[in-house]
Amino acid sequence: MSITLDELLFLVGRLDDAPGFDAPRERFRRFLLERVTDVPTASALVDECQRSVGEQRHRALQDLVVSLGRLLRFEITFGTYERSPDSVQVDGQWRSPGMLDVVIELRTEQTTSPTLDGLARAMAVTEGAGLEPRIGLCVVARQYAARGKLSRALADVTRLPNIHVMSVASLLALAAQVAAERVTHTEVVTLLRSGVALDFVIDLLDRPAATSQSNESTAEPGQPAPAGHHEPAYWVATIAGNEIHEPTKSQLNSIEIGIDVGMIKFDIIHNPQFGQIVHKLGALIEIGGIVFVAFDDEIIAVCYSKAGSEVLGHTTD
Repeated sequence: MSITLDELLFLVGRLDDAPGFDAPRERFRRFLLERVTDVPTASALVDECQRSVGEQRHRALQDLVVSLGRLLRFEITFGTYERSPDSVQVDGQWRSPGMLDVVIELRTEQTTSPTLDGLARAMAVTEGAGLEPRIGLCVVARQYAARGKLSRALADVTRLPNIHVMSVASLLALAAQVAAERVTHTEVVTLLRSGVALDFVIDLLDRPAATSQSNESTAEPGQPAPAGHHEPAYWVATIAGNEIHEPTKSQLNSIEIGIDVGMIKFDIIHNPQFGQIVHKLGALIEIGGIVFVAFDDEIIAVCYSKAGSEVLGHTTD
């Protein structure tokens, strides 16, 4: 990109909520929609926003985060900048028609509230805008210092069951996975709705797999492996349910992750051979947890939930 963030902000003017087609806010947002159409360009601007502090950097980053929803294949709506304690303020929204409505809140050093109550109110005031399920997504910049307080607030899952937290870095990494066609929009929606530790799962997707496992194949001894065939190194399964207090009614969403470094498969599948494992362990895993099933001599199930990590143990042979 041939223009820096400082140059861009100088050209468009001071970002505020003044209306009008030629207002600085509208000029800046048109630039994002017309020019910021790929992950490298977005990443460069996001990095500049996070290198320094200030109100204008916060507002620019807010619009950049909202615009990243397009790279995840969402419809986007920009919000407002002004934060008033007497009114609800929405930073932006992502919408996937018929699938999901996401209310966005950005946290930087400019954010004074250590709680998620503002995001909960924003979700309530936008309720009824569509038939899609609604979640709140709190996106945290690296200059935000109160991430620990957010984690403690999220521990109260009964009060904030549909609010999740993700770092700006993880959001960019997920957008890169979508751009590389390793993750589909439907899988992004499934991940956001699952309530899992988003940063943790996205970090796993970005990790290169072990070379030794990438060469494994199910071909018969002495027979060459089919071209383009790769066995998954492990499965990630998230537990989701309609009722947070009824784990026996949980639904298993299985995500297959291939181990080829060049291309990672990330497909929603239903594999009947794992039915017995799901049937026996499903009720033991907290809704919103993650199960890892290793493809080795033994299968190890690990549950990672908002309350912490726990090894459930080895399954029977």
